[in-house]
Amino acid sequence: MRGNLPWVAAALVIVAIVGVLGWALYPAAPAPAPVLEWRIVAVLEGAVPGGALAHSSGIENMYIMKHGSGYDKNSDLSQYVGNDNYCVDVITGNGQSVDVPYDLALDIVVAVKGDAENDIPEPLAYACKENIKADFEWNNGFSYHENSTDLMEYVFENQGYYSASGYLRVNAVFDNNGNGWKLQAGAYTPYTIRYWCWG
Repeated sequence: MRGNLPWVAAALVIVAIVGVLGWALYPAAPAPAPVLEWRIVAVLEGAVPGGALAHSSGIENMYIMKHGSGYDKNSDLSQYVGNDNYCVDVITGNGQSVDVPYDLALDIVVAVKGDAENDIPEPLAYACKENIKADFEWNNGFSYHENSTDLMEYVFENQGYYSASGYLRVNAVFDNNGNGWKLQAGAYTPYTIRYWCWG
């Protein structure tokens, strides 16, 4: 029995060495990467016809622009408010209603801000239009629901584009596939706008 003890001790030492080498050669699996997903940041609801949200990321305004008027989609559309040649009206907060002319072709433009550094209330992974989208829905006599695509989004201000510490402001233009929207006389059309970010 005493003659077997050195072999047992040697076996335990070998097992311990293999265990240490195994740990060194095959370290523990890395922590899983953070999950990136689309998240709703803000919702703006109201009705057409009939402030800006106070987050660093979210919906700024909804502009009702005259379709084909030549407004610059790559600019801050607040410059057109009050100019009847371009802008019919602007919605700046939840539950607002505006009166619009019937049978006039309109574009609905949702201005949003995405902030990757201050990312309140939800994080934006990188400051680029690929990581944000606006969702526009209305119905009454017809139904329409669409998410903006990169081709519908126009960056009009940014700092640190594509960085994790930058921000951007974007106009998401909903123009009925280039045809504009027309409301009938007396129509009342509820709307909902949602702002999503990838974070």
